[in-house]
Amino acid sequence: MKSTKTNIKNPGFLSVIVSNAPGAGAEIANSIKTLLQNVIAESMKRLLLTFGLLALLAFGVAGQKKEEFIFNEVFVSVNNAAAEKANITKSFGAGICMNRAFWTEKQFNLIAGLGFNHNRQFMAHMHQSHFAYALDVNLQINTLTVPVGVRLNLGKKLKILVEAGVFADLILSGHRSGVMHSYYPDENNQIVYTQKAFDKRFVFSSTYGLFSGIGVRIPLAKYELVLKPTYFFGIPSLYSHGESIYGRYLSFQIGLNFGSFNR
Repeated sequence: MKSTKTNIKNPGFLSVIVSNAPGAGAEIANSIKTLLQNVIAESMKRLLLTFGLLALLAFGVAGQKKEEFIFNEVFVSVNNAAAEKANITKSFGAGICMNRAFWTEKQFNLIAGLGFNHNRQFMAHMHQSHFAYALDVNLQINTLTVPVGVRLNLGKKLKILVEAGVFADLILSGHRSGVMHSYYPDENNQIVYTQKAFDKRFVFSSTYGLFSGIGVRIPLAKYELVLKPTYFFGIPSLYSHGESIYGRYLSFQIGLNFGSFNR
């Protein structure tokens, strides 16, 4: 990584920013606030993960009693992150999800699943602090996704489906790369401009929200081909320090339904 430093003896408006910006006390307060937010986010992630695993365990016990596999639907997807701001560009990701659908021969189904999603966002500009900002930022977000919802089926053989429900996106890992630009005063109170490329792990917070989708169930010889676009709308932000980043994306899903539970 290359780093560029420049001393600015006549910083102009930058000296005004430095003189009027909050001091070390405010920076420490912001650091403490960020730390507390991360602790709360981690606690919420573990709580949601525990809840999801307990729910899936309950489904598994029920499935074993019927000598059936816990999941009866498998999907792969291409994800397209929503552009919430002008400086955010839509970027593609991918995912895989396994569902358990109950009463698939009925008009209404209950669905619960477990999946992995890799989503990407590109930001032309990202605020970092009073003295720094990043350009050309690539964000990568890996989540464990737990959806629970209901599905309405319309038709006899070829069925139109409409589904809606709630989901949790539990952060597994995050990554950020780009170029950081900073203006910090040195020991002589001269503004020093630094430009440095970065590529490292990044901390996001887990989120939850609503999902809805519409699609089609196409009968095959033994199974059903299922095609459906689904929109996931995360409510709490994944990151909110200067910039707000949300887990909102359109997922184009294709999969197979292998059989029915509780017909």
